[in-house]
Amino acid sequence: MDLATGTWESPNSKAEVSFANARASLHENSRAAVRSDANNNQITVSAGSANMQVGEEHMEIGKWEQVTFASGGPVTRTNVLAPPELTEPVNLQPLISPDPKHTPMHFAWSEVPEAVDSSCA
Repeated sequence: MDLATGTWESPNSKAEVSFANARASLHENSRAAVRSDANNNQITVSAGSANMQVGEEHMEIGKWEQVTFASGGPVTRTNVLAPPELTEPVNLQPLISPDPKHTPMHFAWSEVPEAVDSSCA
């Protein structure tokens, strides 16, 4: 399941995901992917942050962090490699061209410092 929260209209607003033995509370303007099955539970935050409680253990999950746990098993927290972000054109920027079929468009993405170019290996 993918979750996204906006700006809270009310101070009592909340967005929570419950697992068999855990609960994640997403903060406003956050995004997370959640997976849960009989053997494995996982939450990956891709924007904003969340509070996580697994049993008696509490933790804050930040952007591009993942928490994995099995019911009654250990909790594993890892960093996730973030995808590159589009830098040009600006997201949702209108691109106006008198001849769109023949005008080249330039796209650029930010570098991901932890990424490795596998074509050079």
